[in-house]
Amino acid sequence: MGVTESNITGSSSTGAIVGYAYNNSSIYNCYNAATVVGIARYTGGIVGYAKNGVKIESCYNVGTITSQYNAGGICGELRASQILNCYNTGEINGTAVGDNTEALCGGITGSAVRNSSIVNTYNIGKITTGDAYSAAGIVVTLTDGTSSVENSYFLENIVNGGNGNLVKGTTSKTVEEMKQIDSILGSSFKKDSQNINNGYPVLNWQ
Repeated sequence: MGVTESNITGSSSTGAIVGYAYNNSSIYNCYNAATVVGIARYTGGIVGYAKNGVKIESCYNVGTITSQYNAGGICGELRASQILNCYNTGEINGTAVGDNTEALCGGITGSAVRNSSIVNTYNIGKITTGDAYSAAGIVVTLTDGTSSVENSYFLENIVNGGNGNLVKGTTSKTVEEMKQIDSILGSSFKKDSQNINNGYPVLNWQ
C-alpha cells in the first residue's frame, strides 16, 4: 500500500500510513510519496509514533517530512518496537530552533527507546534543521541505552552539510558506495536494475 500525490498535516503522531501504531501492530510493504507535515512532534513517512511491539518492515519513503520535533523518514519515534529492511530518500526538515535537546530529526527515525531495534536500513535523504537541532543520518539517539542499530548506512554530508550525530551501527558512505550496499543489506534488497531509485538499492517487491 502506498500514498502518492497527497499533502498530510497533523499535530502529534502524524504519518502517511499510520499516525499511532501500538501493541504488536505490523506494517509491511508500504511506501509514501506524499508530503507529511507535523505541527508538533512524532512525524514519519510511514508511521508517526510506534509503541510496544510494533514492527515496520520492507517499507520506504520518498516524500518530504517536516516537523518541529521527533521526525524520521520511516517513523517519528520508535518505542519498544522495530524497523527492519527499510529506506528513506525523502528530505527531512526540522522546524524547531533554539537549544532543545529533545528536538530529534533522523533519516530513519528521530529516536529509538526501550529495547527498540533498527536493522538493515539506509538513508540518502537530506536532513535540514534549525539552530542547535539534533540530527543524524539514521537515528539521533538511543536514549535509554537498551536500543540498537545494526547494518544501517547513510549518504555522507547530508545532515546539515555534515554527518550529524553518529550512533553505533550507522556508517556514512559515498554515492558510489551507497549504490553497492544491496549486497550487504540482506535478501530483502536488490539492485536498482530498472533505475526507479536513481541507482540506489530497492526492495524486492518494488
